[in-house]
Amino acid sequence: MEADGFTLVSKGKKGKKSRINRTTIIEKVDRDTIDTKKVIKKIDVAVDEVKNSTFFTEMSASLVNLECENIWCFGIGHLGECITARFQFALLLIMKDVLKVRSDKVFLCDPILYKEEMDIIKAYHFNVATENIECMLECSTPTFLFLPHCPKQLSNNLLYSNWSPSNLENLVICSNSFNNIVERTSTTVLAKNASYIVDVIDNNLVEEIPVNNIFKFNDVFNDLAVHTFSGLDGMKSEFWNSVKPIYDLSDTEFIMKY
Repeated sequence: MEADGFTLVSKGKKGKKSRINRTTIIEKVDRDTIDTKKVIKKIDVAVDEVKNSTFFTEMSASLVNLECENIWCFGIGHLGECITARFQFALLLIMKDVLKVRSDKVFLCDPILYKEEMDIIKAYHFNVATENIECMLECSTPTFLFLPHCPKQLSNNLLYSNWSPSNLENLVICSNSFNNIVERTSTTVLAKNASYIVDVIDNNLVEEIPVNNIFKFNDVFNDLAVHTFSGLDGMKSEFWNSVKPIYDLSDTEFIMKY
């Protein structure tokens, strides 16, 4: 899929038998049907609460001067079941206006979404990715990426997919703090799951602006930071050699494509 300056990264070996990609719907048989109208009303209430909060007044100050042509959001979670997901989606709705990005330039991807939740997202005129791309997204235009409380592998995949000076400078990533990921994770796990995050930190290529967690619910927007990239042209050419990350299959937090 190539559209709006994006390329889904695919670097598999030739000659392998093709496998069916998992769609963004992982259904539970024993779940209740989601009342989409009620959820939309709850989201609209959440939008008002976030918009009128001191938390957002402070956060928007770090966004107002950014120029982005597109927005991608990964791992938003179950809008129909989770208040945290609804508030994070509400923040996405407001950030879209602050960044002056049209609704049809906003894309969401989460392999756990139910059909009704996809319909809710589309009700706001956003796009829903039809494949679990694992954040393997090459961005050739300025792009804001929202990864609220996502596994570190997604941020790592995003960096790998854009591992060049021209592409990294297009990224503005609002996700779990890279610095906190490195500080709280063992060296062995970092080498497996976050090697590209380590590289941008160790080489001072990323500027991190922490999001002040002063919202009324302290577990909705905690540990978030806005990341931008600079100083990229000063790195030697061999620094940009990249190898596709391979992750531990036993890590159930990170939902793989196959």
